[in-house]
Amino acid sequence: MIKKALPQTGNKNQALSFDGVDIREDHDNEMISLTDLWKAAGGDKNRAPAQWLKLPGTKAFIKALEKQIVKISHSLLKSRGRLGTFAHWQIALAYAKYLSPELHLHVNEVYMRYRTGDITLADEILEKASTENQEWLAQKALSTVHRNKLTGTLKKHGVHGPFNFAKCTNNTYRGLYNRTARQLKADKNLPAKVNLREHMDTDELITVGFTEMVTRKDIEKRDVQGNTPCANSCLKMAKKVSTML
Repeated sequence: MIKKALPQTGNKNQALSFDGVDIREDHDNEMISLTDLWKAAGGDKNRAPAQWLKLPGTKAFIKALEKQIVKISHSLLKSRGRLGTFAHWQIALAYAKYLSPELHLHVNEVYMRYRTGDITLADEILEKASTENQEWLAQKALSTVHRNKLTGTLKKHGVHGPFNFAKCTNNTYRGLYNRTARQLKADKNLPAKVNLREHMDTDELITVGFTEMVTRKDIEKRDVQGNTPCANSCLKMAKKVSTML
C-alpha cells in the first residue's frame, strides 16, 4: 500500500526563498503562502496579509481576477490555520509588490521560471534540497518521463479520450496495489483533484515508473491497438511487476 507522503505545502519542492525565509507553494492549486511572503519582508504587523486583504484596492483586484479566471474550481484564497494564508499566484505577486520591490522581483522571476518550465530552476532546487529530497526529485522527474512516454505510445496505438487514458492509469494502479487512483488518494486523505504522484515516496515512484516503462515496451512490441487492449496491457504488466515486489 502507498504510504502517506509529505503534504504539498512542505519543502520537498521548495523553490522560493527570500532573505533566509522559505516561501511555501501549493503547486496543485497554483497558490503561494502570503504568510511566508509577509515574514520574508520583515513581518510588519501593519502590512500583514489580513490587513492587506481588507484594502479596497486589494478587494477590487481579487474581484477582477475571479471574473478573469472562470475555469478555476477552488477559492483564490485559503486560510490553513497555523500554516497561514495561501493565495493564487497572481494575488501573491500583487502582495509581494506591496510588501517590497525586491521581494516582488524575486518572487516574480522564480515563479515565472517555474510556470515557463525553465529546467535550470531544477538545479537550484536540488542544490538546496536534502539528500533524501534530492533522490525524491530525481525519481519524480524520471516518473514523469516514463508517464509521458507511455501516454505518447497509447495515443499512437489508438487510445483516445480522458476516460480511456484514466482507465489505463487505474489499471496500472490496480495491478500494482489493487486500488484505483481515487481509492489511493482516499487512503491518504487527499483531495480528488490532486496529483497522486506528488504524494508518493521514492520507492513508489520507481515502481510506477518502471511499470509504465515495461508496459510501453509491451504495447510497442506486440503492436497492441485500441482502448481496451491497451488498458489490458497496463493491467497485465502491472500484475507482473507486483509479483516482484
